[in-house]
Parts: sequence; C-alpha cells; structure tokens
Amino acid sequence: MTATQTTHHIQQTDPELKRYMRRIADSNRMHNVIVRGLFTGIFTAIGTTIGFALLIFLAAALVSNVKNVPILDSFLQQTKLDVLIEDQLSKIQKGSTGTTDTVVQEIYQDSTYGLIFTYPSTFTTVQQVSADSKGKIIQLIGNGPLHSLEIYVNKPAVMVGDSTQVQIKPENLEVTLDVNIYEQGAKVNDIEYQNAVFQTKFINGGNEYVLIGIAENNKPKLGREVYLGIVESLAFSK
Repeated sequence: MTATQTTHHIQQTDPELKRYMRRIADSNRMHNVIVRGLFTGIFTAIGTTIGFALLIFLAAALVSNVKNVPILDSFLQQTKLDVLIEDQLSKIQKGSTGTTDTVVQEIYQDSTYGLIFTYPSTFTTVQQVSADSKGKIIQLIGNGPLHSLEIYVNKPAVMVGDSTQVQIKPENLEVTLDVNIYEQGAKVNDIEYQNAVFQTKFINGGNEYVLIGIAENNKPKLGREVYLGIVESLAFSK
C-alpha cells in the first residue's frame, strides 16, 4: 500500500471514528445515564416482585399439601412460616402496599360466669347471648382472619371432621387445653362449615366451656393464630 493510499484510508475512517466517539459521549451524558438507571431499576423491581410472588405462590402450594406429612406440618406451625406465607399471599392477591390497620386488643368479661379474655378489634360485633337450650352465651363477629367466635356453657358441641391438635397453656389457668384444628372445615351441631374451624373445651367452677372459632375464607393459618391468642388469654375473675 502506497503512502497516498494510506492517507486516503485514514481520511475515510476518521469521520466514522468520530461518529462512534460522539455516540459514546452522548450515551454517557448525565441525563442519559439517569434515564438508563431509572428504567433498569424499574424492570429490576418488576422482576423481583414477580419472582417474589411466584415464590410465595409455590410456598403456599407446598403448605397446603403438607397435611399428609405431620413432621413438616408441625414444623411450619411451630415456626409460624405457614402464617407468614399466607399473610404475604393475601397481600399480593389484594395488591397491598404492605401497610396494615392497627389492631387493638380489647378485653371481654362475662358478668354471669366471670370469664375473661382478650380479642382483636377486628371483631366489630360483640354480644352476650342469653343461655338458651343451645347454651351459647357469647358471640363475636368481625372482618379479620377469625370471622367469628362462639362460646357455649354446659352444652358440648358435636364436631365432625378431620382435625389436628395443638396444646395451649393459658397463663391464668392451671390447665393445658387441647385445641382441635379442622382446617378443611367441619360440621358443628348440624351446621356445615367450609372454612377452617377451631374448637377447645375446658371445665372451670363446675361449668364446661366450649370455644368455637370460624376462620375467614382462605385465611386458615391467620385465623388459627388469632384463635390461639384468645385461648391463651382465657382467665376468670375472682
């Protein structure tokens, strides 16, 4: 290649190199860097959210199928992982931003039997029922994970369904209580419930008490924890 040819090649290439240099310079301008960073962050967040949602759905599917594996089921209950998974799944399905209303603990005391317990403010209706032939004395209804709670005195409830059992030791009672968990629903006194049902009974002062809780639809784990919290708070005035 002659000197003249070499000079001509450089002259042809030089404008092309300049165009590339200008493109690189433009791409590294501050506003372009900010825009790229913004879009990268948005798509990374979307990918993370979708991945998290998929993980929660898979975990929920796992939790719903561990009933046949008692060891895993017990592990999930003791560690409260099943509650965490159900809570996150509920937030995803509702499009929650993660903010929750403050739940206050209220105190109920029965004037006839002296029964005392605490319950969450998600119960919007709390009423004392005359002890009729069904023996029900207290009924709570709300819009939280535990939809309703009924307490019977000296009227054992007839329960039909498949259940598991956990034990709770209320701080103010001298006995350990067996709590029956009917997560797939149960038949209670000829009434069929599709939602999770929780039941426990105990004797105090010669009276037999039966507590029956009904969980909100699709919230059996959260409903269970609310019910267990009420059972743990049971006490009697002296």
